[in-house]
Amino acid sequence: MKILEKYKTIDLLYIAIFAALGLAMKPIISPLFNSLFSWLPAGSFVGGFYMMWLALSVSVVNKTGSGILFGLTQGLLVLMLGWFGNHGIFSLVIYTLPAVFPEIIRFFFRKKNNVLYHIILCATANVTGTLFVALFMLRLPPVPLLIALSSSLVSGGLGGIISHKLFTLLIDYRLINNSNK
Repeated sequence: MKILEKYKTIDLLYIAIFAALGLAMKPIISPLFNSLFSWLPAGSFVGGFYMMWLALSVSVVNKTGSGILFGLTQGLLVLMLGWFGNHGIFSLVIYTLPAVFPEIIRFFFRKKNNVLYHIILCATANVTGTLFVALFMLRLPPVPLLIALSSSLVSGGLGGIISHKLFTLLIDYRLINNSNK
C-alpha cells in the first residue's frame, strides 16, 4: 500500500503496540473505574486513559496519519475479535474519529516533549470520542451530555499527563529517538 510507504517498520510496530495496549487496558480499567466512580459517565471518564495511547502513538511516530492508523488498527481489531459492545461497523468510526483532531493539532506544536501538547492531544481525542458516542449512539440530552463532556475533558487531561510521562521515559530509556521530538 502506497499510504504505508512513509512509515518505517518501527513506526508501524509502535502504532500496533500502543493500539494493542489501549485495547488491553479496557477490560481491566473499565470495571475498576465503574465500581469506584459509578456516579460518573464511565466511558467518558475512563476514555482519557485509553486515549493516552493515541497521544503517545501520534507523538512517538510523529508522521501524518499515525493517529488515524492507530484508530483504524483498534477499530479493525475490535471488529475482528468482537470485543466491547455491539457497535458493529461503527467501531471503525468510534475508534478512528477521535484521532482526527490530534492529527490536526500535531501541526501546531514543534516540540512533542511538552506536557501541554500531550494534554491537548489526549483531551481533544477523548472529547471527540465522547461527543460522537453521546450524540449518535446514546442520544444524550443536554445536561448528561455536558457532564459526559466535562468528565472526558478532565480524564483526557489526566491521560495526557500520563502520556507525557511515558513519552519522557521512552526517551530516557532510549527506546525512541529524541531528534525531532
